[in-house]
Amino acid sequence: NSINTSNKITLSHDGTNGTLDSTNATLFRGGGAERARLTSAGDFGIGNDSPNCKLAVKDTAEHTAYANETPSVGSCMLQLYNNPANETALDHATMQFGINGGTHNRVNTISAVAESASNRKLAFTFCTDSGSNRNERMRITGDGQLLVGHTSVIDHNTWDPAIEVAGLDANGSSIGLTRFGNNASAPTFLFGKSRNGAKGIHTVVADDDVLGNIAFIGSDGTDFAEAGWIRCRVDGAPGNNDMPGALLFGTSADGSQ
Repeated sequence: NSINTSNKITLSHDGTNGTLDSTNATLFRGGGAERARLTSAGDFGIGNDSPNCKLAVKDTAEHTAYANETPSVGSCMLQLYNNPANETALDHATMQFGINGGTHNRVNTISAVAESASNRKLAFTFCTDSGSNRNERMRITGDGQLLVGHTSVIDHNTWDPAIEVAGLDANGSSIGLTRFGNNASAPTFLFGKSRNGAKGIHTVVADDDVLGNIAFIGSDGTDFAEAGWIRCRVDGAPGNNDMPGALLFGTSADGSQ
């Protein structure tokens, strides 16, 4: 029922449970080298011979450089992979975080959620514990849209914004920009436009190009309709450090949008 190796490790079982008992650290070796370690304090290290937390993963490999897309699994340090027998929408791989001091069981989760059974789209969702519920607060869709306060993209009068904030009250549906400093400067909301088709590359704009829009839309019972807008456009020939502009204000007449 047991194998003893000096006074270091005891392997035993009672017919039901197996026990690995060590007075010191327990090392796991493969290919002639240490691969993992369980310290006497209960900290577990993978590729780390001196873990100081419950799980420490260390990799010294020089992985393929990150190329602004998902690396191959061989270049990742950790994988959570759900492989169910049937492929259905809302299949998920979830990581849970919890704190319980004895009275309150606080739980948050981060999940990778399948958006459909018919395509590869995978969303990231974030759920937090408000004390009354553990609902989803934020989602990054498979297409890269950021949703705060809602779980699916809302059509905004033909626009599908990259960032959406939806709420049931002023706090839940507001965005705040605040600057702190002993000066006269304020926070800034920027609209920018270049005529180049590549991100980050400058090509001069032209007279009458629209540089930014603020649209005001309301639900007409079927979808959103535009009631008014504030628009900035180029008003003249632009040049280096020369950008003439005009602010335009528009409203919809009764019976139109």
